[in-house]
Amino acid sequence: MSLVAFADDDIMAIRGHTQFELWSRAHIFLEMALAWATQAGLTINPKKTDCLHIQVDVESPPCLWLGNTL
Repeated sequence: MSLVAFADDDIMAIRGHTQFELWSRAHIFLEMALAWATQAGLTINPKKTDCLHIQVDVESPPCLWLGNTL
């Protein structure tokens, strides 16, 4: 027997004044979220994870990784 549960519709807001600052803050958050999910016995599906970049200070969004997935 196995249990499959879904925890959907989470959101995070990160702001950075440079592309590196934005990447660094997002990377730290994603690593913390992945560690928490793993410890809780959950997984985060990168194919169902989206990033919305709203241009204010940084013109182009940084490349983000979730685990080993871009």
